[in-house]
Amino acid sequence: MGPVSFANSISTVKVLAVGCYTYQLNAVLDILRWFPCLGKLYVTFGRQNLPHYDRPHPMECLQTHLKEVVLKYFNGYEQQIDFARFFVLNAKVLNKIEFHVREDHYNNEFVAHQHILLQAEDRASPDAQFEFRKICGSIDYHVSKHIHDMSVADPFADRVDA
Repeated sequence: MGPVSFANSISTVKVLAVGCYTYQLNAVLDILRWFPCLGKLYVTFGRQNLPHYDRPHPMECLQTHLKEVVLKYFNGYEQQIDFARFFVLNAKVLNKIEFHVREDHYNNEFVAHQHILLQAEDRASPDAQFEFRKICGSIDYHVSKHIHDMSVADPFADRVDA
Protein backbone atom coordinates (compact mmCIF):
# COMPACT_ATOMS: atom_id res chain seq x y z
CA MET A 1 0.00 0.00 0.00
CA GLY A 2 1.11 3.52 -0.66
CA PRO A 3 1.16 6.45 1.74
CA VAL A 4 -2.20 7.37 3.17
CA SER A 5 -3.61 10.85 3.10
CA PHE A 6 -6.69 12.05 4.96
CA ALA A 7 -8.57 12.17 1.65
CA ASN A 8 -8.21 8.45 1.00
CA SER A 9 -8.41 7.11 4.55
CA ILE A 10 -11.53 5.47 5.94
CA SER A 11 -12.41 7.45 9.04
CA THR A 12 -15.83 5.89 9.68
CA VAL A 13 -14.52 2.40 10.53
CA LYS A 14 -14.36 1.94 14.30
CA VAL A 15 -13.94 -1.87 14.61
CA LEU A 16 -11.64 -4.00 12.46
CA ALA A 17 -10.62 -7.66 12.50
CA VAL A 18 -7.53 -8.97 10.71
CA GLY A 19 -5.95 -12.39 10.41
CA CYS A 20 -2.23 -12.32 11.13
CA TYR A 21 -0.81 -15.64 10.09
CA THR A 22 2.78 -14.47 9.70
CA TYR A 23 3.22 -12.14 12.70
CA GLN A 24 4.04 -9.30 10.30
CA LEU A 25 3.37 -6.17 12.33
CA ASN A 26 4.34 -3.91 9.43
CA ALA A 27 1.63 -5.45 7.24
CA VAL A 28 -1.00 -4.98 9.95
CA LEU A 29 0.10 -1.40 10.60
CA ASP A 30 0.00 -0.62 6.87
CA ILE A 31 -3.65 -1.65 6.99
CA LEU A 32 -4.28 0.40 10.16
CA ARG A 33 -3.00 3.55 8.44
CA TRP A 34 -6.19 3.48 6.36
CA PHE A 35 -8.35 3.63 9.52
CA PRO A 36 -7.30 6.72 11.54
CA CYS A 37 -10.34 6.60 13.86
CA LEU A 38 -10.19 2.88 14.62
CA GLY A 39 -11.31 2.23 18.19
CA LYS A 40 -11.05 -1.56 18.47
CA LEU A 41 -8.76 -4.02 16.73
CA TYR A 42 -9.10 -7.80 16.68
CA VAL A 43 -6.05 -9.79 15.58
CA THR A 44 -6.34 -13.52 15.06
CA PHE A 45 -2.99 -15.29 15.18
CA GLY A 46 -2.19 -18.31 13.03
CA ARG A 47 0.30 -21.02 13.82
CA GLN A 48 3.24 -20.07 11.59
CA ASN A 49 6.50 -19.03 13.16
CA LEU A 50 8.21 -16.50 10.89
CA PRO A 51 10.94 -13.82 11.22
CA HIS A 52 10.64 -10.54 13.14
CA TYR A 53 9.49 -7.25 11.64
CA ASP A 54 10.76 -3.67 11.53
CA ARG A 55 9.09 -1.03 13.66
CA PRO A 56 7.26 1.67 11.64
CA HIS A 57 6.44 5.25 12.62
CA PRO A 58 3.42 6.02 14.86
CA MET A 59 0.04 6.54 13.25
CA GLU A 60 -3.09 8.50 14.08
CA CYS A 61 -5.26 5.65 15.41
CA LEU A 62 -2.50 4.66 17.89
CA GLN A 63 -2.19 8.24 19.12
CA THR A 64 -5.84 9.24 19.49
CA HIS A 65 -8.41 6.48 18.95
CA LEU A 66 -7.37 2.86 19.47
CA LYS A 67 -8.88 1.89 22.82
CA GLU A 68 -9.05 -1.89 22.62
CA VAL A 69 -7.00 -4.68 21.05
CA VAL A 70 -8.10 -8.32 21.13
CA LEU A 71 -5.45 -10.92 20.33
CA LYS A 72 -7.06 -14.27 19.57
CA TYR A 73 -5.22 -17.58 19.88
CA PHE A 74 -2.38 -15.96 21.81
CA ASN A 75 0.12 -18.58 22.97
CA GLY A 76 2.95 -16.36 24.19
CA TYR A 77 5.34 -17.14 21.34
CA GLU A 78 8.16 -14.64 20.96
CA GLN A 79 6.71 -13.11 17.78
CA GLN A 80 3.29 -12.75 19.42
CA ILE A 81 4.86 -11.09 22.46
CA ASP A 82 6.75 -8.64 20.23
CA PHE A 83 3.57 -7.95 18.26
CA ALA A 84 1.50 -7.27 21.41
CA ARG A 85 4.31 -5.26 23.03
CA PHE A 86 4.21 -2.82 20.11
CA PHE A 87 0.63 -1.87 21.04
CA VAL A 88 1.42 -1.81 24.77
CA LEU A 89 4.29 0.64 24.24
CA ASN A 90 2.75 2.79 21.47
CA ALA A 91 -1.06 2.98 21.79
CA LYS A 92 -1.55 6.16 23.83
CA VAL A 93 -5.29 5.89 24.63
CA LEU A 94 -5.54 2.13 24.99
CA ASN A 95 -7.97 0.97 27.69
CA LYS A 96 -7.65 -2.80 27.31
CA ILE A 97 -5.68 -5.52 25.61
CA GLU A 98 -7.52 -8.81 25.70
CA PHE A 99 -5.54 -12.01 25.18
CA HIS A 100 -7.50 -15.13 24.21
CA VAL A 101 -5.30 -18.04 25.31
CA ARG A 102 -5.92 -21.71 24.55
CA GLU A 103 -6.68 -23.56 27.75
CA ASP A 104 -3.65 -25.84 27.40
CA HIS A 105 -1.35 -22.76 27.60
CA TYR A 106 -3.29 -20.85 30.26
CA ASN A 107 -2.31 -20.79 33.95
CA ASN A 108 -1.41 -18.18 36.59
CA GLU A 109 2.32 -18.50 35.95
CA PHE A 110 1.79 -17.96 32.22
CA VAL A 111 -0.21 -14.76 32.85
CA ALA A 112 2.34 -13.37 35.33
CA HIS A 113 5.20 -14.08 32.93
CA GLN A 114 3.35 -12.38 30.04
CA HIS A 115 3.00 -9.15 32.07
CA ILE A 116 6.79 -9.08 32.46
CA LEU A 117 7.49 -9.86 28.79
CA LEU A 118 4.95 -7.27 27.59
CA GLN A 119 6.63 -4.54 29.68
CA ALA A 120 3.25 -3.70 31.21
CA GLU A 121 4.78 -1.19 33.61
CA ASP A 122 6.13 0.84 30.64
CA ARG A 123 2.82 1.01 28.76
CA ALA A 124 2.07 4.16 26.75
CA SER A 125 -1.43 4.41 28.21
CA PRO A 126 -1.43 4.37 32.01
CA ASP A 127 -5.08 3.23 31.97
CA ALA A 128 -4.45 0.15 29.81
CA GLN A 129 -5.62 -3.09 31.41
CA PHE A 130 -4.48 -6.57 30.45
CA GLU A 131 -7.13 -9.28 30.38
CA PHE A 132 -6.22 -12.91 29.76
CA ARG A 133 -9.10 -15.21 28.86
CA LYS A 134 -9.02 -18.98 28.58
CA ILE A 135 -10.64 -20.19 25.36
CA CYS A 136 -11.67 -23.58 23.99
CA GLY A 137 -11.82 -24.48 20.32
CA SER A 138 -10.56 -22.59 17.32
CA ILE A 139 -13.50 -21.50 15.17
CA ASP A 140 -15.26 -18.18 15.60
CA TYR A 141 -18.75 -19.36 14.71
CA HIS A 142 -20.36 -16.15 15.97
CA VAL A 143 -18.22 -14.12 13.54
CA SER A 144 -19.48 -16.00 10.50
CA LYS A 145 -23.05 -15.70 11.80
CA HIS A 146 -23.00 -11.95 12.64
CA ILE A 147 -20.38 -10.46 10.32
CA HIS A 148 -22.91 -9.03 7.85
CA ASP A 149 -25.34 -7.72 10.47
CA MET A 150 -24.79 -3.96 10.21
CA SER A 151 -27.12 -3.31 13.16
CA VAL A 152 -24.53 -4.87 15.47
CA ALA A 153 -21.96 -2.34 16.69
CA ASP A 154 -19.21 -4.96 16.96
CA PRO A 155 -19.86 -8.16 14.98
CA PHE A 156 -16.54 -9.61 16.17
CA ALA A 157 -17.37 -9.46 19.89
CA ASP A 158 -17.89 -12.78 21.63
CA ARG A 159 -21.53 -13.75 21.79
CA VAL A 160 -23.64 -16.48 23.31
CA ASP A 161 -26.17 -17.58 20.71
CA ALA A 162 -29.54 -18.89 21.81
